[in-house]
Amino acid sequence: MTRVTVAKATEFEIAAFQKSGIELKNPTVEEVEKVIKHYLAANNVLHLATCKDDIPRSTPLEYHSEGMNVYIISEGGGKFANLKDNPKVSYSIASVYKPLEDFFSARGLQVWGTAEVYTRDSNPSVFEEGLRVIKPENVLKQLGITELPKSFNYKLIKIVPDKATYQHLRAGYRYVTWHRE
Repeated sequence: MTRVTVAKATEFEIAAFQKSGIELKNPTVEEVEKVIKHYLAANNVLHLATCKDDIPRSTPLEYHSEGMNVYIISEGGGKFANLKDNPKVSYSIASVYKPLEDFFSARGLQVWGTAEVYTRDSNPSVFEEGLRVIKPENVLKQLGITELPKSFNYKLIKIVPDKATYQHLRAGYRYVTWHRE
């Protein structure tokens, strides 16, 4: 069962939102999933946090989304050693914030979930599923090639969320958290 929680605003915060003409939302699960999916689709870079031996690592990566899941294709790096040791991850996406122009323009998403790593050999069907979402042919076409070179050991990271906190103050979403249970 999936549920949504909304952080309780203080009286001061409620008054500030009202003064700015913003109505704080108490959205349904479906509404939260819709705005998160839209936000994921409207962006393409996340910061993936992994951890191994109590040493955290944050990596900016291009991603593609399908529903609430995100897919990342990569050749290598320390993130894979971390993921092998600990598949629990977090990632964040943030929009440009200029509080002096619009204090209520803060917008972003933080997700906690589980990452699964696939290769063309380890699980061809999930790897192909990820390629269908990522559509690498769009980039490859610019490079003058038609398929991913077989000489590279591409890995696909699929992140399935357990929890996501979304904020879009101007739209009335203040610390709205979606929970998969």
